[in-house]
This record gives sequence, structure tokens and C-alpha cells, in this order.
Amino acid sequence: MYFQEPSLLKFQQQMEDQQGSNNCRSLFGIENIPQSSQLRDVLDNIPSDAIAPIFKDFFSRLRRHKHLEGYAILPNVLMCSIDGTQYYSSKKISCEHCLHKEHKTGEKTYSHAVLQGAIMHPDKKQVIPVMPEAIQNTDGSKKQDCETNAAKRFIDRLKATHPRQKFLICGDGLMSHQPLIEKVLDNNMHYIFVCKPGDHQYLLNG
Repeated sequence: MYFQEPSLLKFQQQMEDQQGSNNCRSLFGIENIPQSSQLRDVLDNIPSDAIAPIFKDFFSRLRRHKHLEGYAILPNVLMCSIDGTQYYSSKKISCEHCLHKEHKTGEKTYSHAVLQGAIMHPDKKQVIPVMPEAIQNTDGSKKQDCETNAAKRFIDRLKATHPRQKFLICGDGLMSHQPLIEKVLDNNMHYIFVCKPGDHQYLLNG
């Protein structure tokens, strides 16, 4: 992420071959570049909530130095786009927090997903990520967690973390339903959600 390259190891090895040195050694003093599997082994043992203060601190520094003013859509209103994404899938390896999908053949696919949000502005290429919300089964119930429930938790957390900041929440058609809209309004936020004709026949065809 720091070097904007999908593979840290490949990027550093390529630099080593071409220039006889690499950024990991010169900037961070790392002699043996870890492979992605080793990075996952280390990061998998760290609860995601442990990194939440990093996002808050980053946001606070941007606010303190007035960098967020250029992202305002309206006075003191930042646009935060949210969307879910799956980042792990397997038919063999699973954990107690995995989402699961049972196929007609009886096989199960296990997966991990997350709802990510980012501060955006139509005139800027750079986005500012905020703390994501895991989409995972945590309460021992057989009922699956879902993107909509994660979005509700995300909005509550966003408000609690930045109580003085106003947000405009943007999302796809999955978000444009009454429970989530009420959650946004209850937190004194604005919203722009995609509205598909097939999902809102009364609104569009009534």
C-alpha cells in the first residue's frame, strides 16, 4: 500500500535487481523482505478494531491542518461512499466468523467480506479511507451477517468517531431501503442511494 504496488515482495525484488537496493532496506531497515503469506500470518492475529485509532488519528490530522475543507460537498459536509467487498473465499478453510453459502451440490463456500467507506470529492483523485466494518458472523447465530447490517454498524461508528462532522452517505441500490435510510437520518446525516426501478416499483411506477 505504501508503494502503490500489489506485491511488496515482487516490487522490492525488482528494484533490487535493477538498482542494487530497495526501499524496504533504505527507508525501513528491513533486510529480509517478508512474503505476503508471512504478512498475513502476522496480521490475521490482530483484531481489526485494534487499528481503528489509526484511522481516527489520520482524520484528525487532516482536519487540524484544514485538508478536509477541500473535500466538503456542502459547508462542513463530507461525502462518504460505502460498498461491500469480499476479500477471501475457500471451500476448505473456514473459521467461526466466516460467512457461508451452501450450494445445491451440498458444498459450502466460506468467505470473509468487509464494508469499506471513503471520503471522496468529484474533483479529487485521492480518497480518504475511514475505518471499515467487518461483515462476519459473531454472535453464534446461524443467521448470516450481511452488507446492510454492516452498513448500519458502520454509520453508528462513523457518527460516534466523528460526532461534530456531518456526512453525506452514498451507496448502491442495496442501501436504498427504509431501515438503512432511517439509520442515516437518525444520525443526522444526508444520503444519496441508487434507486433501481425493479426495487422501487411504487416510487417509480405508482
